[in-house]
Amino acid sequence: MESLKIVVTGASGFVGSNVAKHLGKDNEVVGLTRSVGNWRTEGINVEYLDICNRGKTIDMLKKLKPDVLIHCAVYGGYHFEKDTEKAIKTNILGTLNLLDASENISLFINTGSSSEYGLKKKPMKETDTLEPSTDYAMSKALVSNLLRLRKSTGKVATLRLFSVYGYYEEKHRLIPTLLYSLIKRERAKLSNPENVRDFVFVEDVSRAYEKVIKNRDNIESGEIFNVGSGLQSKISEVVKMLGVDAVWDNEDREPEKERVWQADITKIKKEIGWIPETTLKDGLEKTKRWMEKNIALYEGPENEKRG
Repeated sequence: MESLKIVVTGASGFVGSNVAKHLGKDNEVVGLTRSVGNWRTEGINVEYLDICNRGKTIDMLKKLKPDVLIHCAVYGGYHFEKDTEKAIKTNILGTLNLLDASENISLFINTGSSSEYGLKKKPMKETDTLEPSTDYAMSKALVSNLLRLRKSTGKVATLRLFSVYGYYEEKHRLIPTLLYSLIKRERAKLSNPENVRDFVFVEDVSRAYEKVIKNRDNIESGEIFNVGSGLQSKISEVVKMLGVDAVWDNEDREPEKERVWQADITKIKKEIGWIPETTLKDGLEKTKRWMEKNIALYEGPENEKRG
């Protein structure tokens, strides 16, 4: 891939920081973030911006003049992020601000979520009816649909991510909770063992963004692509795979209704040539080795809800 100037919003977040670091190996990458001195942004060229500020967003992109903009900034993806107004401002109005500031950018990649689909009984396809059940999911679904209809000088694409895991994920999330308990030889407190996820390794996710950039001339503007492993795993299966000592308690989180949470990745395989290369077992092992080396990032009460 030719060297490009790429701007990544949400560069202090889990996905955004990984994507910025990955693409920064061969491109000029600038990360946009509201967080000063964030634990994930080491090695990333960072500019500070609140995308909800329309004027400053337009000025920033005029200054940076990127070839590609990758939009990972988001609010509401975690169960403790319950401010509806903030979700609307960040996910909808913030995205529109970025779009209006991106008239001269050749490619705008939006980051969507599998939660847009809602409850399904079969693997989720990009053409499925969206049935979001939370404010966060509703805001992300609205943006995905808006982008499909958006008339722009550059191309727009959405990557609808499933359950991403890997380096720099927050301590309170499932995989870091399990690995931290394993490393510290502690018992993990978990919710329903029958809950299911389509786990996809963050290195594979970063490659998906790279693949879209490489194939931008061959995709139609407004296209949506699922990014998942294409497989579904129970939480209990992951616990067993890692050998974690777990106690099951549903008090903190309500049990999920019976559902299928699995990506149909036929489209992205066929049109972009992306496939997930990392098995769940190998991805967990890679993450465990990284976490053992960086365990200090997960120590102390100040890190309980790092974002």
